[in-house]
Amino acid sequence: MANLAALKNLDLPELAARYGYQLSERSSSNSLVMKRDSDHILLKRDGDHWVFCTVGARPGPQGSAIDFIMSEEQCDFHCAVLKLDSGAMAQWDKFPLPTDEFPSSISGADSETARQHIESGWNRSYWRPVHPYLLSRGLPSGTLNDSRFLDCWRVSSKGYCLFPYREDGALTGLEIRGAGVKVFSKGGKKSLWTSGNLDAAARVVICESPIDCLSFHALYGGDATDALWPLAYVAFGGGLGKRQRALLAELLATAAHRQVIVAVDNDAAGTEYFDALSRLSPVALERWTPVAKDVNADLVAVLADNGTNGTNGTENGYFSREPFSSSKIAFSGSVPSVPSVTADSPPSVSV
Repeated sequence: MANLAALKNLDLPELAARYGYQLSERSSSNSLVMKRDSDHILLKRDGDHWVFCTVGARPGPQGSAIDFIMSEEQCDFHCAVLKLDSGAMAQWDKFPLPTDEFPSSISGADSETARQHIESGWNRSYWRPVHPYLLSRGLPSGTLNDSRFLDCWRVSSKGYCLFPYREDGALTGLEIRGAGVKVFSKGGKKSLWTSGNLDAAARVVICESPIDCLSFHALYGGDATDALWPLAYVAFGGGLGKRQRALLAELLATAAHRQVIVAVDNDAAGTEYFDALSRLSPVALERWTPVAKDVNADLVAVLADNGTNGTNGTENGYFSREPFSSSKIAFSGSVPSVPSVTADSPPSVSV
């Protein structure tokens, strides 16, 4: 049984830093202001534990470390407690944040220094398509070796997967992923992660994370339709700040000439993201809704049904797109299908 008092006494500033927040210049001895892109939170001591509240014109989440996780992970109280319980915290200790690769001295106020550190970290990393962490997420080697994903992630000197976020070709930040690690590079700015074929693609899939993009391709890419009209992928990293909205608006301005599929999570936050993207688009968008919470969870369910571990799937390393059900996970219905096209016609666009 989780000790709720102990969980509430967790170091909330450290927890926020793990989710990409960094100290603001406005921090004082009595309180801390932390920011992540356009998001700002105020942290204060309330007796023996930290509390936070959202800073801005509109009221937002507030409360203890448990409430913070509920907000960040878009999960309920029970799920947040499980994430923060001793087992999860022990895993965080086992896989510490890569602060030596992206030093804590980086400040959002010194954007040039931050940019140089991030560029240096990226340049010191190396391209390795098949990585143990990616395989552990159920991603098959056929997907990871697909040419459209060439150099779309790298491996750091400490073994973390680095997903680059770019704006107009310039590197703005790195999403750092590994067992027990999910953070954004200190001083980095979230923009967009994309596959290498975005500019020329007639079909584009927008997901919340690069892992979801890769999972979508494992489930639905690599078929005859994809050979004719290759899918391209875009991830905005969760949370839609001004930078991401501006870049996505620019992308969606082309939606009248290409098929755009929005594959955000199957939850309230996913609906909010889809509604926000719809407002940015000049034409109606298609929403592909996963059966489980997100696309990667659907992929894991397919793996469970196929009895495969991600490296020995069907031909070319892609998995069956047939309807499935899993006795291990409570699903109703089947995995949605991606709209198909023929050799005689380009992808259709919903209007």
